[in-house]
Amino acid sequence: MKTIIADHHGLYREGLKSLLVKINTSVQTQEVDSVKQLDELLCSQSDIRLVFVDLQIIEGSGLDYLKRFKMRWPNVDIALLSSENDVFTAREAISLGASGCLLKTESFFVLEQGIKLIMAGGVYVSERFISEPTKEKARAILDTLTPRQKQVLELLSSGLSNKEIGGLLALAEGTVKAHVAALLRSIGVKNRTQAANWARDSRMI
Repeated sequence: MKTIIADHHGLYREGLKSLLVKINTSVQTQEVDSVKQLDELLCSQSDIRLVFVDLQIIEGSGLDYLKRFKMRWPNVDIALLSSENDVFTAREAISLGASGCLLKTESFFVLEQGIKLIMAGGVYVSERFISEPTKEKARAILDTLTPRQKQVLELLSSGLSNKEIGGLLALAEGTVKAHVAALLRSIGVKNRTQAANWARDSRMI
């Protein structure tokens, strides 16, 4: 099996490469430190079967890159590497066709078990990614929000834009934008889609 590790940390690449050889001595692994180099290798070599990509080397949205990746190379398995425990990104990545989401802070023993599953054709998500917030924790976070922020969260989760929310609540669009930014910080997510997912998954909306 031929694989590629795309990560900007040389020591991590070396460690992961050694782990792959430990799992399967016939594995041939190439290393790159940018998405550009990764894409160039995939375009020039048709026998790559698995790639590991650190989300931090992707400019823009990692999920958008994943969509493009699966369209261009549908027969190549891809496992995302992340330093952040972002359950929403992990869930969306799997739904888009990723073979795995690996937390870089996991021990190599845990990573080994996950990679074995991926190399066998399965799907693996680090356990910490799937420890979604409990209802009690979600309630505690919700209690920190103002009544107006709760209204904005409910409308945002219904798919309304800032302008539409402003119209319903008689607020300026800029004011709604400020409420949304405060919501994202309070909930601990990066964008409005993740905020809506948080609300639904926590069964608060």
